[in-house]
Amino acid sequence: MRRLALLLWLISSPVIAGINYQVDGGTQPQRANVEAFLKAQNLSNDNSDEFIIAHSQKQVSEALEALGYFAAQAQIKLERSDDDIQVNVHITPGTPVRITRFDWQLSGQLNDSADFKVLFKNQAPHEGDIFNSGDYDAFKSAVNEYASSHGYFDGHFSQAKVSVTRAKREAVIHLHYDSGVRYRIGKINFSSPDVPTKLLTGLADFSLGAPYDAQKVASFSQSLNQTGYFRSVLVTPKMGKRNNGQVDLNVDLRRKSANIFGVGLGYSTDEGVKGKFKWNHPWVNRWGHQFSASIEASKTDQTLSTEYRIPVTNPVNDYIALQTGYEREIDNDTDSRSHLITLLRQWDWDPQWTPQIFFKTLYEDYRQGQQNDSTLLFMPGFSLSRIRTQGPKADPSWGDTESFMAEVSSPEWFSDVALTKLKAHTKWLRSFGRSRIIARATSGVIIVNHISDVPASMRFFAGGDESIRGYGYKSISPRDSSGDLVGGKYLATGSLEYNYQFADKWRAAVFYDTGTAANNFDERLYAGAGVGLRWLTPIGPVRIDFAKPLVKSEENDHWRIHFSIGSDL
Repeated sequence: MRRLALLLWLISSPVIAGINYQVDGGTQPQRANVEAFLKAQNLSNDNSDEFIIAHSQKQVSEALEALGYFAAQAQIKLERSDDDIQVNVHITPGTPVRITRFDWQLSGQLNDSADFKVLFKNQAPHEGDIFNSGDYDAFKSAVNEYASSHGYFDGHFSQAKVSVTRAKREAVIHLHYDSGVRYRIGKINFSSPDVPTKLLTGLADFSLGAPYDAQKVASFSQSLNQTGYFRSVLVTPKMGKRNNGQVDLNVDLRRKSANIFGVGLGYSTDEGVKGKFKWNHPWVNRWGHQFSASIEASKTDQTLSTEYRIPVTNPVNDYIALQTGYEREIDNDTDSRSHLITLLRQWDWDPQWTPQIFFKTLYEDYRQGQQNDSTLLFMPGFSLSRIRTQGPKADPSWGDTESFMAEVSSPEWFSDVALTKLKAHTKWLRSFGRSRIIARATSGVIIVNHISDVPASMRFFAGGDESIRGYGYKSISPRDSSGDLVGGKYLATGSLEYNYQFADKWRAAVFYDTGTAANNFDERLYAGAGVGLRWLTPIGPVRIDFAKPLVKSEENDHWRIHFSIGSDL
């Protein structure tokens, strides 16, 4: 008996030239299955009318029997016109065959699985139901799939039989399944002898001797890929050598090249054309240390950064890093050169949240407006962040991101200035059919006596693509007596955006942004609103926004175009 599930795909198969089928009567699923069987016939207009009718009659019977209708009738009429043949089929399903007995017997350790009991309740045939061969086969497949993915590798059906009595419209099902034992994970064998075995084993979300779980094994494989060490990873159970209730895992690894180079080019209205060159050395030594360096340059910013990473328990989320950076920023009334050294410790603390503690050494020589100065700061601090997404990485359909950072400087540990900087950010994305809502908010405060004591790179500015659209990049902040931007102690911005997908690769957007960067709480809020287009590409949406400032700034109050590329999160 053919399975319905394996044949429905034929609905979209090309029809043999010259023969068209029209099915009526019965229910929509019955008509769809009959049509699928009819279109699967290898007939042509050279066949006789009698042959086509007889063959189609057989196909209709098989299609309806698959749905449990063993006494169905079909009236088939055939009409020829030139080279075309029209086959009209009227079906009368009749009384269905129902399951009068379901003889289910389960032996082995699978009997103790609570999860399998839920699967059985939801998918097993029930007495009194119409017998459907597709559902019957799907249940057997679900049992086999569950068993193999949970380590019942010896599981098999000792009996699988269906007896149909056409005259009584009855079906009796006998299904006996012996799962055998649930295998446990024995050892993890790595194909490369020179990898840090203990470090990589720590990425597994299971211990040796734990019951086999395919989902956890797949998660282990994904974590190995995320280390950045390997160009390919394959984790498989050694089925041929399982014994004594244990199965070993074989980890086939292909290491990346000793040196990896990357070049990138981007554009935004905030920074203009931006180029990036990155060098990554994924294997520094046998302990899994990593080194990377990058250069980025745009009309407003030029940066050089390096990182040396030392894994602790796993190289993905638990490591120590030494980072260095040089940044030159020339934008609006800012001209800054900053040198930064950061010692950072990140923990694998929670599946979602990423905590870090750090110690920064910052030396900055800068001009901000009419002020020329240099500052040396030693700043311990911590950060906490997370990102959750669903859907494609470049264009998720759901998600949110949150981050919080705090850093402190004091003359007690030889800094030039006493200050505390706090900053928080959140962004939310939710989709409803063709619609999506994107909301974001950013806030920050610098606790310091005078804003002039704070290095330019640490002060707050607002305005731009990811801040308040309608205003220039970092163009919103308090100004000095000469009208130059000086930066603020406080930052508060928010945005609400609505997108509607009106075509396969296009969305329309409307948005409203508001906020400010200020030195006291009685300064005005700025606001901008506008419309935009989103072109969906493999690297993320290409966004073009037309924004109007709703509060006149010192610059202007005309429409501004904002352009950016990348994921909404």
